[in-house]
Amino acid sequence: MRVKFRNPAVCAALTVLVSPAWGDPAPMREGVGPGTPLTELIASGDCRMVIIGDSISNKNTNTALQSSYYWGIVRRWRPEAWAGICVPTNAQAPTIALTTPSANTATFTMRTLSALPGQRTFSYGYERISASATLDAVWFADAPAGQPFTGSRLLKGGAWRSGDWFDDVPMGATFVVLRSPEGLSAVQARSMRGQQAWIESAEFSLSGSVGVVGVDAPGLGAGMGECEFRLTASGVYDESALPNHLIWLTTRMYRTDRTGFQLDALAVGGSRLADWLANGPFATDERLREYFAATGYPNVFSIHLGANEAAFNETWAEKLRALIDRLDALSTANGVQPWFLLVPPYGTEQSISHAQALAAAAIGYETATSGTSRVAADRIGFINVPGLLGGPIGRSMLIDAIHPRPAGADMLASLLWEALTDEVFRETCIADMTGTSDPVNPLYGVPDGVADFEDLFYFLDAYATGDVSRADLTGSADPSDARYGVPDGVVDQHDLDYLVAAVMAGDAARGDLTGSADPVHPDYGRPNGIVDIDDFFYFLDQFVAGNLERADLSGSTEPSSPMYGVPDGLLDANDLFYFLDMFQEGCW
Repeated sequence: MRVKFRNPAVCAALTVLVSPAWGDPAPMREGVGPGTPLTELIASGDCRMVIIGDSISNKNTNTALQSSYYWGIVRRWRPEAWAGICVPTNAQAPTIALTTPSANTATFTMRTLSALPGQRTFSYGYERISASATLDAVWFADAPAGQPFTGSRLLKGGAWRSGDWFDDVPMGATFVVLRSPEGLSAVQARSMRGQQAWIESAEFSLSGSVGVVGVDAPGLGAGMGECEFRLTASGVYDESALPNHLIWLTTRMYRTDRTGFQLDALAVGGSRLADWLANGPFATDERLREYFAATGYPNVFSIHLGANEAAFNETWAEKLRALIDRLDALSTANGVQPWFLLVPPYGTEQSISHAQALAAAAIGYETATSGTSRVAADRIGFINVPGLLGGPIGRSMLIDAIHPRPAGADMLASLLWEALTDEVFRETCIADMTGTSDPVNPLYGVPDGVADFEDLFYFLDAYATGDVSRADLTGSADPSDARYGVPDGVVDQHDLDYLVAAVMAGDAARGDLTGSADPVHPDYGRPNGIVDIDDFFYFLDQFVAGNLERADLSGSTEPSSPMYGVPDGLLDANDLFYFLDMFQEGCW
């Protein structure tokens, strides 16, 4: 939840000015803040931002366990309008659902582009075509008409912290792929919103001269429902004994009615500044330039590198300036003069130290104030993450020795937004309690930043025992009531309804209680004639799994409706709240 007040201590820190010499503390920010052109572009302008980073920024991270700056920004930033996102090529439910090739007709590999050389070489020997994790699929059998090759769906109730920006607005999509002589030769793009019929493009070919290209899907008009875009087979097309292939880099999904904030991340695990230079192992200049053109011509590059480096010295500073110049030259070739935001790494207890992170920050600040051979200082912003943290990042914010948990990613993204805009997030929440439901786990009672149905399990343990310290969340379930969200010393139905509503909305600020719960019992799924908390756990499992036979209970939550208690073929809030009614009455 964003609140319109300023934290005096943080705002004072943001204005501190000290010597810019390396080794001395750098200011908390430079070239950003309310009223500055870069902040105005990000917060309310036509901003197409790309994070250049490593695994700490990777859009292909697991949103329920490890997270990243990319997902933290998705969940926490509040631009005036979200306008688009370049999706990962792996499954990231509950935010993005992906369609991948059938194993009966294709083999596919997620090229992580790690330090392993084989992960940087794609099918048919193609190299240096991507700067992020990429799906590489090879077809070895006929593909029937309509066979989906790949697809992306934006899921309502996911991690969209600024609301369902893709709902009830016209949407478009561009598949960003590598075209090659061995590419698929009979393809259609399809688009669908909600349960409406698919809209199909004309047939086209992805075979031709080598290059990264964008393939537009049919546009979707304004309307309610999730938006999905797919590449599909257009008839059986395996014309030879040789297999075909598809290298899918990302899909850009965006509003077509207005401009706003778009986010992408080109982030590779283990990468250093040297990997991103023209002679590095990732994409060539030409492939990167083509990628930028296909994803909407980005105009802000946020550079998050340094966590894998050993020394922060003049050599590292030269590489940072060289990377800025490379990205600027590629963008200028596309007719864009970009901005740059430098975000130094944070220190940890087991990787780079806080002192090293501050040294990287000093270099970032010096670069932002002096510019490079191509880019003037007035196009470079800087946010001192290690300075804002004041020390190594807290262990409770990490999933391992280096990478942030979702709560850590949200905290880091909040720091960036605060430095950009001076708008701060409420730091406490009565319902944000734990990262596990296992009492022996050290993260028991530590929030994890993810809100989903599993969060209910931890709460229900407390609810079933009347534990006021953990389960008393509200005095009313009515949002208009002054007691809403205010504990009243009693654990009752109001608390349960309040928590369920928060989880149904994916509301991490109110409903984030746990990140893991796995009920296992020999009698699982077997009625025992007793209505108790075990029945609730079982129902929620079936609900989340989409089991219509066991969880489709009602088409309405209104007892006077003829659909009350009548399955309607859908799993939605009606079924959940109907079950809660029955659970309270002890009739199931």
